[in-house]
Amino acid sequence: MPIHFTTGYPAPVNPPDEPLSLIVVTERGVQRAWPGRAAAARHSLDALNVRAIDFHYSNRSICYVHHNLSRSALVCARADDLTARVTLPSPTLFPNLDAVSHLRIDWVGNNWYFVDEQRGALYVCAAALDSCRLLLDAGLAKLHGLALDPARGRMYWCVWGSSEPAVETARMWGGARAALVRHKLVYPGALALDAAARRLHWADAYLDTLEDARADPALPADRADPADRADRADAADPAALARRTRARGLQLQI
Repeated sequence: MPIHFTTGYPAPVNPPDEPLSLIVVTERGVQRAWPGRAAAARHSLDALNVRAIDFHYSNRSICYVHHNLSRSALVCARADDLTARVTLPSPTLFPNLDAVSHLRIDWVGNNWYFVDEQRGALYVCAAALDSCRLLLDAGLAKLHGLALDPARGRMYWCVWGSSEPAVETARMWGGARAALVRHKLVYPGALALDAAARRLHWADAYLDTLEDARADPALPADRADPADRADRADAADPAALARRTRARGLQLQI
C-alpha cells in the first residue's frame, strides 16, 4: 500500500464538547485522567517501560511502544476503555521496535511516524504498517521531541548531541528541512505544538528553562525550494499537487 502524505488540511481535532483529559505515562503503565475526577479501573493499564506514545484520533485509541523484558510491541487501546487493547504488527521496514523512542500519528492521513534512536533516523509508515520509508537520517542522533502539524503539512523536532542544538522543521514528506531556533539551546526536548496559537514550546534540561517560538516563520528553505513554492501555488488545485507529489516519488491522497 502506498504512503499518502498530508500537505495541509484545515480539519478539527477535538470534539468541542469533550471534557479535558490527560494521558499520563508512569514506570508501570498508562492512565487517562480527568482533572478533579477519580480514574476508573478501565482508564488505566499495565505496561512496562513505555517510551513512545500518541493519541490516534481516527479511532479514538491510545497507541504506544512498550519495552518489556523479552520483547517490544506496538499496542493500541481504546481511549474510553483501556482494557480493550490490541497488539499491532511491527512495521515492515524495522520489525525490531526496541530502538523506537518517539511515535506520532498523522491524524489526517493516519500515517505513523517513528524515530529510531539507534540509527538516528525518522521513518514514516502507512496506516496498515505494511509500507514504510526512510524520511531523514542525518543530524538526528539525539532527537528529543517530535510534533506533527497535519493541518499545515509540517513536522517539528529538537536535536542535540553530535549535532548543534536546534529546533527544526520539515515538510511531512521530509523535504524543506530548516532550523527554526539555534540560539539559547543546550539540551532542548519535550517539544509541544500549540496548533491554534502557532507556537512551539520546549524545555531545556541543562538551562532548566521553558522556551517557545513561532511555528511558522518565513523559512529560507521554503523560499529556496521550487517544489514547496509550487505546492503553495497549487493549494487550491489538489489534482496538480498530487501530480507534482507523485513526480517526487510519493503519492498524495485526494
